[in-house]
Amino acid sequence: MEFEDLAMPHFDALYGFARRLAGNEQDAEDLVQETYLRAQKNFARFDFGTNLKAWMFRILRNIAIDHLRDRDALQAGQHETYDDELFHGASSTERLINAIDLKRALECLPDRFRVVVQLKDIEGFSYEEIADIMNFPVGTVMSRLHRGRRELFEMLGGGTAAGRQNKVVALRQ
Repeated sequence: MEFEDLAMPHFDALYGFARRLAGNEQDAEDLVQETYLRAQKNFARFDFGTNLKAWMFRILRNIAIDHLRDRDALQAGQHETYDDELFHGASSTERLINAIDLKRALECLPDRFRVVVQLKDIEGFSYEEIADIMNFPVGTVMSRLHRGRRELFEMLGGGTAAGRQNKVVALRQ
């Protein structure tokens, strides 16, 4: 199969991840374009027994790190519209408030936790795929995911409305 036939189905997922890493559409488009160029250039080195999507996410991640370092902005914000299913059962107003609170909390997470949480909980990658993308052992992925989720839970008030309100007020300042 041709590179384009195999790689193009992953465009939307790559763009969404790039948007969260870069924080804006223009930089995300640049990251994805560079990812496709680099992936096509190195396609002969791709091992067809492995996961192309994870391979391309790893390329994107490495390019994003380089760009963020160049901009001296490793703490780039994350922008995401979260699916309604994350807040199943809540009213639309509650879902919007929860999504905004979650977005702010995610932005406050250190990159080492935020990226793993995004890859697992938003993009739906397996532990093994994340390990491949991040070039970490699976145990490190699991540990960072656990710690990232715990920090999010604590930032969001440990699940209580009063605690969440106090934490959100602190996040907004």
